[in-house]
Amino acid sequence: MPSNSDSDGKVRTHTRPWSRITPRTCLWPLVGSLLGTFGLSLGLTFRSNHYCYAGTCGEWLFPLQARLHVVVWYVWLSTTVTFLAIRAFHPQMQKVLAKPFIHIKMPLMDRKPTNGATLMLLWIVTLYAVIVGIWWVRLHNYFAERTASAQINTGGAPGLAMWCLDWSMRLHELKSILPGKVASLGRGWYTVTAPIPRSRLAGCSCRSPLAHFFIHHGDSSKREVHPFTTITHLATIDATTPADTDQIMIQFLFRKAGSTKVLEKPEIPKPWLPYLRPSRGTKATSMEWTEKLANSIDRKGKEPDSNGAERQDPEENSSSDVSLRLEGPYFSPADPSRYNTVVCLVAGTGISGAIAIAGGFNAVTRSRVRVGSISSNTTRTSSPWSRCVIAWSVRERDYIDPPGLDVCPGLELRTCLTGPGRPRQDVKKIMEEVQADADPEAKMWVYISGPKGFIENAKTVCKTMLHVDYYAASWDI
Repeated sequence: MPSNSDSDGKVRTHTRPWSRITPRTCLWPLVGSLLGTFGLSLGLTFRSNHYCYAGTCGEWLFPLQARLHVVVWYVWLSTTVTFLAIRAFHPQMQKVLAKPFIHIKMPLMDRKPTNGATLMLLWIVTLYAVIVGIWWVRLHNYFAERTASAQINTGGAPGLAMWCLDWSMRLHELKSILPGKVASLGRGWYTVTAPIPRSRLAGCSCRSPLAHFFIHHGDSSKREVHPFTTITHLATIDATTPADTDQIMIQFLFRKAGSTKVLEKPEIPKPWLPYLRPSRGTKATSMEWTEKLANSIDRKGKEPDSNGAERQDPEENSSSDVSLRLEGPYFSPADPSRYNTVVCLVAGTGISGAIAIAGGFNAVTRSRVRVGSISSNTTRTSSPWSRCVIAWSVRERDYIDPPGLDVCPGLELRTCLTGPGRPRQDVKKIMEEVQADADPEAKMWVYISGPKGFIENAKTVCKTMLHVDYYAASWDI
């Protein structure tokens, strides 16, 4: 600090005004930071065209509650910061808050709770009470509508009991580590194969060919589980697997996507379940979850070969063993076997559900020529299902032969290759062509899956056509 001597010989120091810690110098940066993060957080709730990995995306289904949640949190945080800043510059307030609230030592703490600690505890409880209140009414109505549509009465204590039972079953399924295998199909496509206990299908009619699982891969993320639609027709694989086998093999299809830039700092994630503990030496990357899963092959593919030369990225038929946890299956409310004609309008990885539907169609076809060969509720000879058309839109550079798609009479695959200089798939034209060859009085069922824009366009087309029922594979109410 600068100093000078006055005429009386005394040395005085002068502190720069801007170096002092004052309420003004402390609060203004905090106010700016809070306003900036509040605006960003609230703005993100309006960005409805993003892809949400969650099973139920709050920004899509409950936009008002999501924004109120953000507002309440930042109001609470701003009030807390302001109070703490005022307390820092008022010694008298500090003395009052430091006084014991009660003259009894708390267990485990071996100290008396102060007025400040008690006030902060009540303030935190107030925050959670307000947030729970914001979501309670809307979520209660949401799940009440869903259970009512399923003709299940889950009000009051029975509803709470079912919720607890559901979570206990989910945690029980995720507790088991299953040996899986990731295989490369080329052009960025991969399959995941894993066994599941056969008991998970016990008591299930399996009328719908569409089933999804939540997959946890510890090396990709310690906390995340991601939903994947299986390309396996579960009823068929269950019926054709020997009765003395305790497990059945299922398969998923995905594409590798995202950045490959590795971050410098190691990841030290907090487990979201007690038994999911972070493994040592795990590095965080900015890659997508699917890319991290695919890189289990990439790392293997870059190891030196027998001649000492580094192998290139994994090509077709490369594979790697992985450890997975699976929760499911969850079946979608669809039964295409009740319709004469089924059309699958799919784009990109949305073909996964179409492959499972094709598996169901194959089972129905076989049951007509080989009566009693498959004793499953989904393969009754009385099914009118006689035609299945899969219209797949995929970029030319990403095209591969769809895995697990067995061609049979009545099954048709129409591939629309897109990219620079190529037109997009004309959904309306496809629907008109298929409907022109179908029974005009019979209903047609359409399965839709792909990017959000593709789904909305296909739904719009289906709504304008007569005798068409459709199911869009999106998380919706």
